Amino acid sequence: LVVPLMAGCRFLPQPDQLWEDAGNCGFQLRRQGKTVKSMDLLIACYAMAHSVPLLTLDNDFYIINKAGFDLNVMKI
Repeated sequence: LVVPLMAGCRFLPQPDQLWEDAGNCGFQLRRQGKTVKSMDLLIACYAMAHSVPLLTLDNDFYIINKAGFDLNVMKI
């Protein structure tokens, strides 16, 4: 069963450096005194690797964006 909304979605391959990039992103954020959930770091790095916008209400992504990372965050 395919949810109708999923029919319009594209599946993007996992970047080879995803886990390393997420770790580095988290490290840099911690050095700035900011804490972001690990899953959000992975999602953000996935989006940045593919240069796609992230549609969210989760504040962690705004923290990543405001910290200087090239994450295109769009509020719902």
